[in-house]
Order: sequence, then structure tokens, then C-alpha cells
Amino acid sequence: MAAFSHPSQPSQLCEVVTAPTMAELRAGRDAATHADVVELRLDTVDRPDVAGALQGRPKPVIVTCRAAWEGGHFKGSEEERQREPEQSRPLQPLGTVPL
Repeated sequence: MAAFSHPSQPSQLCEVVTAPTMAELRAGRDAATHADVVELRLDTVDRPDVAGALQGRPKPVIVTCRAAWEGGHFKGSEEERQREPEQSRPLQPLGTVPL
């Protein structure tokens, strides 16, 4: 009978990445190795860029922009916040989920 071994790090469904700059967000995205999907929090970035967040991604990502009432850091209006994910629609074959 074969022995079952546990990985040294437990697998996660989604790993959340936050950063103050897009370069750091992409570096965190690329370093995320313990999940099947990576959530990129654009509300923590000084100059959010949806296309830049998606460019060169090694695995599937979910791009979010959370308002303060959702525990996020986005300081603009609700209209501006909802506009951020719209930029990713041409890049995502499955579209985006309205927030």
C-alpha cells in the first residue's frame, strides 16, 4: 500500500495579493505559488492598471477593487470603483463579475 504524504505548504483555492505599486503587485502575483487562483487587490495600488495587472500572468487571476465598506482602501466614488474592472473585459474571455 502506498503512503500518503502531505505537501509542506497547504494548497489554497485563492491567494490574495496587495501592494502599493503595480510592480510590487505583479511581483507578488508571480510569487503566489500555493493557490490555484490569485486575487489582485487594485484598491491598495497607487496607480491601478487592470491591463498591467493581467499582463504576463502565470495563472488565473481575479482583479478586485474593494471599497472601504467592503474592507478595502479605494478612496474614489462608487462609479469610479466600478469602472476599474470594466477595463479588463477585452482581456478576459469569460468577462468580469460586476461588483
